[in-house]
Amino acid sequence: MGKFLVKILLLCFVLKLSEANAVYRPRIAGQGGKVFKNIVTGKGSEDEMNKQEVGDIFDINADADMIDGDIIPPKSKNTLVDEARHWTSTSIPVELSSNLGLEAIAVIQEARQEYEMRTCLTFPDRTTESNYIVYQSLSGCYSSVGMVGGGQTISIGNGCEKMAVVEHEMMHAIGIYHEQSRTDRDHYVRIALENVDEGKEHNFNSYSYNTIDDRRVRYDYDSVMHYGDTSFSSNGQPTIVTLDPAF
Repeated sequence: MGKFLVKILLLCFVLKLSEANAVYRPRIAGQGGKVFKNIVTGKGSEDEMNKQEVGDIFDINADADMIDGDIIPPKSKNTLVDEARHWTSTSIPVELSSNLGLEAIAVIQEARQEYEMRTCLTFPDRTTESNYIVYQSLSGCYSSVGMVGGGQTISIGNGCEKMAVVEHEMMHAIGIYHEQSRTDRDHYVRIALENVDEGKEHNFNSYSYNTIDDRRVRYDYDSVMHYGDTSFSSNGQPTIVTLDPAF
């Protein structure tokens, strides 16, 4: 059973709809802050997946004006706690932009199907709905957090065409921040700021309970929403150190 999808289910409970089963899904980045091409779909052995590392989404977004690496800066408060940012239904309409490549379309469709099978969320094609997600191929991999109104972008640009990346950005869009942004994260990890790129420290902000709610789900080192251990490293050394030696 996966832990990161529990948060989606709890969000569904808030919307008063039925619960669904979840399965294990690894974090967005592996050791060294890399994304594994097939790690989410589970295709191939672990050795094969380790040979298929591709660029870190935070490297892809290096020159973009983002907060926390892949989040569009909000125009106003934009959090899990803020009910104005909650989707009004567990059916979230989507559009696919004409600038998406075939590989991007394939992984987007696979991610939509995975969420619909494993959670109470559905992602139907948009018809006339005023609030919806539009997938585009822009410069980078990023999303807003929660519903911002109108057609809101999830960018699946060059290098982002991976199942884990799409699932990660979709979780942002439904209202989930990064795992290491949790209020209680300092009980589980130490942020090694001495190894963080100068000017990138803000990507390791944590948020108060006035901003986010962990829904009483325990901290998940393996969440698809967790940074890799060397994300935003200036020297190749870890920027996130687990306090539990078992992880």
